[in-house]
Amino acid sequence: MFKILERVTELKDSEITKAQSLADIHIPKLSAELQVAESIADSLLEKHLKVEGENTKQLERKRQERTTEWDTFVHDMTKKCIRIDNTFKEREEEVRILYKKAEEKIVEPSPESTTSFDPANTAEDSDPTAAIVDNSEISKTTAKQDNS
Repeated sequence: MFKILERVTELKDSEITKAQSLADIHIPKLSAELQVAESIADSLLEKHLKVEGENTKQLERKRQERTTEWDTFVHDMTKKCIRIDNTFKEREEEVRILYKKAEEKIVEPSPESTTSFDPANTAEDSDPTAAIVDNSEISKTTAKQDNS
């Protein structure tokens, strides 16, 4: 135990002063290196924040451009769809009118080609040339309708 106490006292006297002198030499150097590292870290952080701010502004600008482009696209497509719908409705109405006129021509017989049926007339009394004339009248009327 005495040896241990002697060793501790010896270390206390010699080594503590040696540790203090080494600390006095190296601590200022270490402190300077830590300050340099801190300044480098601060400058990197500032650059990162600056770039991040620019990126955020650029992203927002691009997002706004895409939104504007999308709105323009939707507006243009809506106008085209409306125009197509209107054209379809116009064409549909034109076709409806055309078929209505055609139906009227078919349903309403022309006065020239109409022959009234007289039950008093029999096949013997009728003139066979009258039927031929009536058929030629029908052919003329049909040709006129086809040309229209």
